[in-house]
Amino acid sequence: MMVLCVGVLFGCAPCQDAERFAGEQETVQSVLIEDQTETGETSSEGASQESGVEVFEETEYSPEEQLRKNEEKFYEEAGDQGIDRQEADTYLRVLMDDNIFQNGAMELTGLRIADMDGNGQTDMLVVVQNVQEKYLYGTGGLWFYMNEDEPYCFYEEECPYFGWYSSFWADLDDDGNVEITFCAQGTGCGGPGDHYKAVFKYIDHSVERMQLPSDYDEDLEEAYREYGLKIRVFQEPEADSYSAYCAYLDEQISFHAENSEGWDLPDTVCLAGSNVRGFYDLCVAEYEGKKVLQASEYLCGECGVPHGVAEAKFLITWNPDGTPQVLKWWLEEYSAPYASWRESRICYADGYYYYVSQMDHYYLYRCKEDGSEPQCLVRAHAGSICVQDNEVFFINQTDGYGIYRVKTDGTGLTKLCDSGNRLQISAEYVYFCDTYHAEYDTRGLVTEEPSEFEDDFLYRTDKDGLRRELIATEVRQYVLSEGDDQNVRYTGQVYCWKWKEENTVVSRMDLDGQNEEELCRLGSGIDFLVYEGAIFYIGACDGGEKIFRFSLRDGETDSFRVPESTEFCIYDDRIYTLYKGMKGDLYRVAINRIDWEDGSSEEVYRYEYASEDADACRMSDLFATGRGVFFRQYVSENEGCQWFRLTDDKGAEQWEDPDQIPGTLPARNIEYGELNSVKSVLVSTEGYEAYLSDDLVYEADHTVGDNGEGYGVYQICLPQFNSRIPGYKKINQYFQRACQEAQTDQEAFFQILDGETGRFSYYQMTDYDYVYIGERFITVAKYRGGYSGGIRSWTVQEPVTFDRQTGEAVSLEELLGMTWQEASARLTASACKRLERDGNSWFFLREENKLAEEFDPEKFFLFPEGIGIYYERYAVDCGAAGDYLFVVPWEELDF
Repeated sequence: MMVLCVGVLFGCAPCQDAERFAGEQETVQSVLIEDQTETGETSSEGASQESGVEVFEETEYSPEEQLRKNEEKFYEEAGDQGIDRQEADTYLRVLMDDNIFQNGAMELTGLRIADMDGNGQTDMLVVVQNVQEKYLYGTGGLWFYMNEDEPYCFYEEECPYFGWYSSFWADLDDDGNVEITFCAQGTGCGGPGDHYKAVFKYIDHSVERMQLPSDYDEDLEEAYREYGLKIRVFQEPEADSYSAYCAYLDEQISFHAENSEGWDLPDTVCLAGSNVRGFYDLCVAEYEGKKVLQASEYLCGECGVPHGVAEAKFLITWNPDGTPQVLKWWLEEYSAPYASWRESRICYADGYYYYVSQMDHYYLYRCKEDGSEPQCLVRAHAGSICVQDNEVFFINQTDGYGIYRVKTDGTGLTKLCDSGNRLQISAEYVYFCDTYHAEYDTRGLVTEEPSEFEDDFLYRTDKDGLRRELIATEVRQYVLSEGDDQNVRYTGQVYCWKWKEENTVVSRMDLDGQNEEELCRLGSGIDFLVYEGAIFYIGACDGGEKIFRFSLRDGETDSFRVPESTEFCIYDDRIYTLYKGMKGDLYRVAINRIDWEDGSSEEVYRYEYASEDADACRMSDLFATGRGVFFRQYVSENEGCQWFRLTDDKGAEQWEDPDQIPGTLPARNIEYGELNSVKSVLVSTEGYEAYLSDDLVYEADHTVGDNGEGYGVYQICLPQFNSRIPGYKKINQYFQRACQEAQTDQEAFFQILDGETGRFSYYQMTDYDYVYIGERFITVAKYRGGYSGGIRSWTVQEPVTFDRQTGEAVSLEELLGMTWQEASARLTASACKRLERDGNSWFFLREENKLAEEFDPEKFFLFPEGIGIYYERYAVDCGAAGDYLFVVPWEELDF
């Protein structure tokens, strides 16, 4: 057999030469780390899942026993990869015939069996290690069995062929040929440890090693200058502030990290650290629609290698001549891993929190990590807040749930899409759910026209909102990441749950919606999150509740009993649940913390209140961020609910500073009258009659049937003002036109009555029932109403406000000097503050914002106390609940 081998610099080295494998290195222990590759992942035999460190026991060497172990491991690895015993026999026979185990001198340490180049034939990647010189670098080989070609062997003195390794394959340079990436964990400690990596191209029936931009050592200084990536880390005079400069790309990025304890801040910017030990965590990424390689670099600060300050990420491809090219780089700050089960209303990025301000009208805000320097970015109610590359993406609840983006300094507000919900982002795309739009269904995923009310269609669009595509249907909930890295960029998958056959089905697909696979079925409908290789969800069990964990690695499920929970999140490997209960005469809402691994559970914070307030939602919105756990808690009648952050001493601190952020004044909620309508209790301005002349009055009757058994009444009554109002002529003309328009509707009403039979009594009217006379403005509560045989009469409010001097009708935007979207955000925020005080969680601002959604800028009234915003019956509540009218104080509006 002829064996072609690829050396470090594309030379050849025959793998049969066992002496070539022997090294002089010191025997060491193998340190294993968790495999995080996307495809083709394999870990070494005997790895400890608890500690990540494998302990090897010395045994007497026997070639025959080693061959038996190799055979046993081969079948085990093949079975784990879905290869049955009969097929595995065929592949093992090939290896035995080629004697790659050298009659028992070599140990099988890794195996991948797959169609790597996608031509329909099975390929093999085999890793072997000299069994008598175990755990030494360079004492093994990496074999490629591609199609019917002669096998190829790669040998490198610096490569550890023992312990943990991973491999994956994809066309990483878009030339139509597959690249195979091999990564092995060595024995180094500190920083990223010791990661060996190599990329091979399979082309023209041969294997070639490809150069990586970070492949260099002291003997390859020239290659380093040409391809290597050197990053310099600079420390700023400001606490916890750094910047990183990459000369290769001539780019500098600022970031935040903790300064080393005990070191003084420099007076000026100074060099503090650099990148350490080359690339690690290699994986396949998608960039501008093509596959590329993503790699990480560990950056250290002023205290040396142990002082990690950030990770640099690189996207890499290769030019046609084989030289590597870095397409893009960015930094990711270190933070605790976390996952939240709801769309984000508070998140952390690059030294700032971005959040919905509970103090200032639920506007989109940002502030520094310690809560200082708060800044309002957008005067709108925001949901699903995501931050990346100095841009904030969010759902604008006060503009029809439109999807927007704005720069992190508050400039460049841009609308991307008219509507959406459940927003998340990757590096190049914005993901969201919405109703069905056929023009974006380029794959033909929908064959029957769905209901206009279904909004479980998953779309993605580029970050300019120009290229939109439907990628999945029937998506009730989805997440893009696994909790350990919430800053999803060019890698990842979509996890989603769908309701199928009375079950919650969780599936996984590529970021473009392709290659969907079912993972598990969880029973009844649930909300879930994905965290570090497992699906977590709360479900009923044995008369109580449990948190379940379904492992994506082995399919096993375990659980942990919890009190009755309403929300949960995960922060730094521990689960936080929000639950409520009763102790004596007091109700308790509390946060529980669960350590899954040791089984411990403890209450870390509680809030108690009297039983008469039992209906109040005193705590809500439990969110984890990369810098801690946040929630909302009731504070007072004027403040409503505010943000709190858990502290290390099992307490919580109010987060927003009232001395720096303006507070929202709560509106007055007018109570219902006997007719279940707030309009029935309105009182006009005292003495308003003195400003009126005779009303415009019209009435007509209409009988139906030979005996006049049915009849209807059509009425009009509209005001006319006198000369005590300077603009009275203009105002009167408005109502005169309204009277004429109302009379033209009479004929249509009577025609409807002609179609009725039997005894009935219907009426229809145009009338007014409230007049406000102010110093500058006048409001008339004009309305239309009637009875059409249902349980309740119907009314349509058509209030109108006039400028007292000119007589011109005034819009809400003109009155307040802002757009109707801004007016909606400001006015409905005041109403929500009132409802928070009343404990009415039905209207709390979360993913849904009923008051903003149904806000009508034409339905406003002026009162001596402020501006009233009105909601028709059924608009925001059931019909039996009646209508709503909130009066926002003038002081709140700076009027």
